[in-house]
Amino acid sequence: MHVARNAHEFVHRGVELVLIDPGKFWYSGLATGMLGGMYEPALNQIDAQRLIECAGGTFIADTAVGLDREKKLLCLASGATLRYALLSLNIGSEVALPRMNGQDHAALPAAFECGPRIWSVKPIANLWRLRQQLEQRFQPAPKTASPHQIVVAGGGATGCEIALNIDALARKCGARIRLSLISRSARLISRQPRGAAKALAACLRQRGIELVAGSALQKIDADRLLAGGQSYRFDVLVLATGLKPARVIADMNLAAARGGIDEESDERSGMKVEPTLRWTADSAIFGAGDCIDFAGRELPKLGVFGVRQAPVLLHNLLAALDGLPLQDYEPQKNYLAILNLGCGDGLATWGPFYWRGRASLWWKDRIDRRFLARYQNG
Repeated sequence: MHVARNAHEFVHRGVELVLIDPGKFWYSGLATGMLGGMYEPALNQIDAQRLIECAGGTFIADTAVGLDREKKLLCLASGATLRYALLSLNIGSEVALPRMNGQDHAALPAAFECGPRIWSVKPIANLWRLRQQLEQRFQPAPKTASPHQIVVAGGGATGCEIALNIDALARKCGARIRLSLISRSARLISRQPRGAAKALAACLRQRGIELVAGSALQKIDADRLLAGGQSYRFDVLVLATGLKPARVIADMNLAAARGGIDEESDERSGMKVEPTLRWTADSAIFGAGDCIDFAGRELPKLGVFGVRQAPVLLHNLLAALDGLPLQDYEPQKNYLAILNLGCGDGLATWGPFYWRGRASLWWKDRIDRRFLARYQNG
């Protein structure tokens, strides 16, 4: 988005900047709050076409699916090809399927894509569709009706936010639910301070959410899953089992040979880049965000890193065109992360510090709205 907003810098150099995207950009920062009913979807979207065209660039509503590096051609889902001088891949991540014994992973992605019972947290638009479905399920029902059985898989920040905001949505609708959060790790949000993890676990329990920690998923069926040897029935299952670089990175043969392991699942490798965000194997290809990996360094797949990479990416694309030296991206040692806990308060962490309260959520709301306004208002 930052590069698109500055398309005029390329136009002044006589270079056409083209943005390829299937539609509007959904922002991750407000996504769980949107699920919980705090935000409407319009607030959480950026019109990418308007953004780049207002800055003098070109928009193509399509999806990249392949790459011919020798001819410098990008292949699109529509069948069209696009020649490039420089290529920047900023295509994000997708949910990593949990490691499960005795189940064919190749058959799972289609079933997990989007409802009606089994949902993944990516693409982010899924969370709006999930909210719509839950609001239908949460319509007034007889007092004798059984509570809705909802399971969230994943004990990272996203899984916890999802569970808490589904609970918030049920409370708004006056619905009875039985909600379970299943985490392979014995400790929630394992990258964050231990005290923050304890505070988050306490919050879940206070809200009546069953926390099943240290329990790996073993099998998922249409309305039941097996985890830690126990069977759990569900009406709705939400998978928040970690993130991996978008599959197209591997399809383009840009992925590194091996990847790391996240909290819940196998993680596919991303495109390995230099500190300049340029791919190690081709000086014409750059990348940023969740789809890249750094040699010798692992970064969490959090938006805060992509946001900080954006100005470096813009500078280096322009510098490459001008034949000037490139800048290195230096990830911050400590970063602010704030979770939306769904009932008007938030949990903020920064390095070894954490604090929970309404001020944390106010701060998060202010940061996210300011970021969105930068790109929604041109």
